[in-house]
Amino acid sequence: MISTGGTTLLLMGLASSALCSTASADFEDGRIEFNFAFQGYPQYNFPLLTSFLVDASYDDGEGTFQVPGGSGSVDIVAGDFSGTREQTWSPIGPPVVEDIFEAEFVIFDMPYDYGDMRIELAGDVEWNLDGNRWSGSVTGTASPYTPFGAGGSPLSGTWSAQIVPAPGAIALLGLGGLARRRHRD
Repeated sequence: MISTGGTTLLLMGLASSALCSTASADFEDGRIEFNFAFQGYPQYNFPLLTSFLVDASYDDGEGTFQVPGGSGSVDIVAGDFSGTREQTWSPIGPPVVEDIFEAEFVIFDMPYDYGDMRIELAGDVEWNLDGNRWSGSVTGTASPYTPFGAGGSPLSGTWSAQIVPAPGAIALLGLGGLARRRHRD
């Protein structure tokens, strides 16, 4: 999880939607947590952190993931502002290790009277088998979400993503730890 200045963001309550179809039988369905740490909020000198918990498909062996389009809410923190906003997003294409990705988000009712904002991102992808984590750098623009597509402010930063264990798996790990501790005593 990315944390800057002790601030961490979570996107929760995403609507379930059909996962992208895949040609490979090796893909598994699960939840992936995406974390973005932008160097500055447009026209302000505040870090902008976001985190998305998304139903997705992934392939452990090749470091590949696919995310469907959807919508939900996002908790935003920029400077001294924090609040929940509704948002939608377009699919992130299926990056493979040492690949690139593109994504587009529309966050409704952004803080500081920005209104509805379109965030367009492109970045590189690196995959670390240890912990099955994806990461990389990201650049993009933040612009008013209007039919006229007005010019935007530049964004840059880093991102990471990791598979979130199912609650049952976490419970089993906890029970295993208790049994191990009991065995030592």
